[in-house]
Amino acid sequence: MPYAFASHFAPALLENALFVYRSKFKPSKWLSEPYVIICVGVCVAETDEEAVYLKSSQILSFSSLIMGKPIKLPAPVENIGELIPNQVLQQVENTFACSATGSMKTVDETLLNIKTQYQPDELMVTGAIYDHELRKRSFEMTSKILSNYTNSQSWNKTLRKFTLLIDIFEREEYPFIMTKPIKVIYLNSSTPPHIITLVSLAGMSALSMNIFLPSLPGMTAYFDT
Repeated sequence: MPYAFASHFAPALLENALFVYRSKFKPSKWLSEPYVIICVGVCVAETDEEAVYLKSSQILSFSSLIMGKPIKLPAPVENIGELIPNQVLQQVENTFACSATGSMKTVDETLLNIKTQYQPDELMVTGAIYDHELRKRSFEMTSKILSNYTNSQSWNKTLRKFTLLIDIFEREEYPFIMTKPIKVIYLNSSTPPHIITLVSLAGMSALSMNIFLPSLPGMTAYFDT
């Protein structure tokens, strides 16, 4: 069977997981060779500086989760280093190591490095940006980048397709993806059980090992006792 990994928040386990899957893979009537899907977080903007600013929303949200005080996705900030303890910020940055943030050029280069290192057959792309229109713009820019990959000779042997994970948004809000060679999955309360559910469950298990368990001693300092 194909294998998907939630590397957008558990990158430390990715390399070992892919090694085990590929080395232990046995062909079947459903799949003759290994098929790897890795999830990558993206935040694309007109400039590197703007993308870093927009990414601060996700960093704030995840930092609060690590400190035991989960919040909704907040508005971006300029002074994120002043709002999050350095040890927590470093932990979040490590968690988001398998992600791409910046201009189209920067994200293009980052995704190419990820492709070269892990050789996925498919990229699953997600992103968390506070402003809805800017999130749509980020997905559109990502779509353009990855469309070039799937159409280029240098990528054809390894990247067969890519998937945009667009949660709760309406299809008509993304006209730019309707003519692209990609698969789009929309998640809402009526979505039936899907492989993504299994990926999410597996990812949460990895998240517990990769983030919460090693950080428990440090987290106690941020709980009210």
